[in-house]
Amino acid sequence: QRPAIDGEVFWTRKSRYAYNVQLICDDKGKIIFYQIGWPGSVYDSTVFSRSIIGMNPHAYFGNGQFLLADSGYTLLWYMCTPYKLPYSSLA
Repeated sequence: QRPAIDGEVFWTRKSRYAYNVQLICDDKGKIIFYQIGWPGSVYDSTVFSRSIIGMNPHAYFGNGQFLLADSGYTLLWYMCTPYKLPYSSLA
C-alpha cells in the first residue's frame, strides 16, 4: 500500500512499495545492528553509508573485523563484496 506522505519515494525497482531495512549480525546470527525507515527506492549502499556505522567505521571495526556484503555495496577496508566480473571472464 502506498504511504500517505511522499509515497512515490517508497516505490522500488521491483514495482512495489517498500521500506529499506538493513541488519548486521555476528558470525552466530545474533543481530548486532539494524536500521529501518529509509524509503525502498534508496540504494542499500547509500543507506549504509549514511548510518552511524558507515559514517564512523573506525569506531566499530578493528583489525580482522569486517562485513560481508552483496555486490550492491562498495568494496571497503572493512567490507568484503563479491567480484563483479570474475577473473576467469577476463581471459
